[in-house]
Amino acid sequence: MSFTATNSSHRSISNLFSLEQNTSPLHDAVISQDLPSLRQLLTSNSYDIDVLDECGRTPLIYSIFVGSFVCFELLLQSGSNIYILDFDSKSPLHWACQLGRLRIVKYLISKGCDIYQKDSDCRTALHHATVQHLPKLLSMILKNYDQSLIDQPDSLGMSALHWSAYYNNSEACRMLIRNRSIPSSVDNEGRTPIHLCAGNDDCSSIKVFLEFAGQTILNLQDSQGCTLLHHIVAIQNVSLLSTITNPQNSSWLMNLNLDSKDLQHRTPLHWAFALGSSVIAGILISRGADWKVIDDNGYLPLHYAIERNFIDCIDCYFTFDFTDDLEDNNGRTCLMLSCQLGHHESTRAILERRISGVNGFSDKNGMSALHFASIGGNINCLKLLLQYGALVDMQDNHLRTSLSYACEYGYAFIVEYLINSGGLIDLPSIDGRLPIHYAALTNSCSTIAFLISKGNQLNTPDQMGRIPLHYACTLDNVELITMLGFAQINSQDLSGFTPLHWAVMHENIHTIKILVENDAKINVMDYSMQRRTPLDLSLFIEDREIYSFLRYLGCVTGIEIQTLAVIEIQRFWRHISRQRLKKNLRITSPEKPVQKSRVQPSLRSIDSSLTNDVHKTNCDEKYFPNLEIHPQTTSQTGISISKSVDLQRVTLFHRKTEAALIIQLFWRKYLRNKQLKSLHKVEHTTKQSERLFEYFNRKREMAALTIQLAWRQFLRKKLLNIQIIKRKKLFQWSPGCLAIRQRLLIEQLYSQQFHPFYYTPSSISRADRPSFIKYIPSPAALSFNFAINQYCRVTDCHF
Repeated sequence: MSFTATNSSHRSISNLFSLEQNTSPLHDAVISQDLPSLRQLLTSNSYDIDVLDECGRTPLIYSIFVGSFVCFELLLQSGSNIYILDFDSKSPLHWACQLGRLRIVKYLISKGCDIYQKDSDCRTALHHATVQHLPKLLSMILKNYDQSLIDQPDSLGMSALHWSAYYNNSEACRMLIRNRSIPSSVDNEGRTPIHLCAGNDDCSSIKVFLEFAGQTILNLQDSQGCTLLHHIVAIQNVSLLSTITNPQNSSWLMNLNLDSKDLQHRTPLHWAFALGSSVIAGILISRGADWKVIDDNGYLPLHYAIERNFIDCIDCYFTFDFTDDLEDNNGRTCLMLSCQLGHHESTRAILERRISGVNGFSDKNGMSALHFASIGGNINCLKLLLQYGALVDMQDNHLRTSLSYACEYGYAFIVEYLINSGGLIDLPSIDGRLPIHYAALTNSCSTIAFLISKGNQLNTPDQMGRIPLHYACTLDNVELITMLGFAQINSQDLSGFTPLHWAVMHENIHTIKILVENDAKINVMDYSMQRRTPLDLSLFIEDREIYSFLRYLGCVTGIEIQTLAVIEIQRFWRHISRQRLKKNLRITSPEKPVQKSRVQPSLRSIDSSLTNDVHKTNCDEKYFPNLEIHPQTTSQTGISISKSVDLQRVTLFHRKTEAALIIQLFWRKYLRNKQLKSLHKVEHTTKQSERLFEYFNRKREMAALTIQLAWRQFLRKKLLNIQIIKRKKLFQWSPGCLAIRQRLLIEQLYSQQFHPFYYTPSSISRADRPSFIKYIPSPAALSFNFAINQYCRVTDCHF
């Protein structure tokens, strides 16, 4: 909140001359009030009498600065211009009013200087006159001032009454209010004049406003919802706050709302604790301010003091015997907030004055003060809580202990202290994660090393099936991965991801290399429908470096693995089938000895004969019943059997090929006919809808035109009945002529010729055009429903 309402125009006079440079001898003579030198310079005419300095100020303005009326008169007698403005657009009258030069102001007003003229900040002489506590000066301005312009604002939106309240000019406030100035007028920030009294040393101006505006003006709010009390607390004006809240001023205290809220529902007590003003906070609490109010952030006043570690405010709070540790909107107490922020002194101050134990409160997530201390990372707060009896292994709603939070945030010293204090390292959370899982996510090697030294299991999976190595591979930390070991380097989680999958997914090239060096399998597929390998993931994330590296190692995609698997399965199945058929053939037709002179059949010919024999037995009788195959007698040799079986195999192959071609031909013909039918149907439907659309559009246009023409005819008839005297001038707009015109227009619109035998229209001058044309509504203002019902008898169509 800013209360810097003044600008450069309200500098002290002692600093005005020190800011100027390169002044002329005339300026110097006026500053030193050297009258002989000033007369000599004026009579010599060596310098222009209205010479300007760097700020655009003339010697006449300098005479106002020093308050020398003699120099002022001498310059005026020499012809100095009283209407000239400096670079801030301030006239001599502005400076005289601001500096309280009564004689000069009176003289300038008598010479006709404009009292309504504004400077660069849009301030008039009335605004500047409120700076000085001179009622005579202000009355001199008000005597010639229009009362309707008395609350004219400047560039900040502040009126003369605002400036009077700001400078604690109580007499000026009284005079302005009597001259019809409004006490409840607001500036650009929504502040009334009484808000600007917050920086005053006494309450004289406030008494004036209470006298004229009543007690309710004390609780007026600005655009931020702040009252006078908020502004006083923001400026930390202790003397004024003590005065207006004094029990002796019972009428004031009765109407003053100590618990008024701004737009964020913060009371003045919230402001006092947030600013660390224990004196103001003590005054407000002693006067009856409510210390249990919660603002939009869910904070109590004490929460702000703890958040900023204001020990004085905390001690002031507990001096009033407030021992209740209230909760905010999230269920956090002041002790939890102090532990989370790591404020050791605040935590000690709260613990020393608490009645209930440290384990009796938890927030909405079930977290205790020890959980927040582990998150805050302050070992001193943690030690204090353990000294006051905090439970080390207390779990929240997610079954997490303070040790797991310390591991998650990477506080190795807190992890060590908690374990040495009895904290268990094997308590899983609700998702099955141990503290070492959280430590693997934080890239904290020291935490991991300490947990390993305490015997923590490295290969314990959580409910997602992930071991700490899975989480460590999401980080590019080779040292951390080496510490976790490679015993289960190829373990898969519930989604089928190995540590190598996670390393590829997070683009950690160094982690990928260390995993491959330790015999990680590079072609493991996950459990998704795509069966992705690490190479598939590298293509997904579009990382060329990882893709090239995996390809160099021989990694393949999931589709390639599936293709190779199918080929291998088919090869193995063929081998098994051959072996089975050989065995069946030996049983059904035992071999006979063959003469040594004959050529023994090769293994390939035997396999072929066996296979075709099965086809004859199983397939030919079912699908080709008319096929006659004469079995060979057992007296035939092995070579003749093989030749006959080959002939049958070729015949059967040709028949199957011919059947497949016929089926394909008919299937393609069927698909072609189906496609042609669908295209013809779509084309027919499209043409039909276009015709219907064109037909109804034509009907709609005709209906709209008919409505428009009928409406115009009605208005013209009405006008003709009123203006009977001017009927001769309007004979061309008679109903008969208009009917012929309308008929001709309709016929021309629909390409029909019509030749009236007696109608000869004559041109109408622009001046004789009827005035009722502008009252005729456009077609957009008319409805089509009437025309549709009259001219288009289609009951099932709606527009």
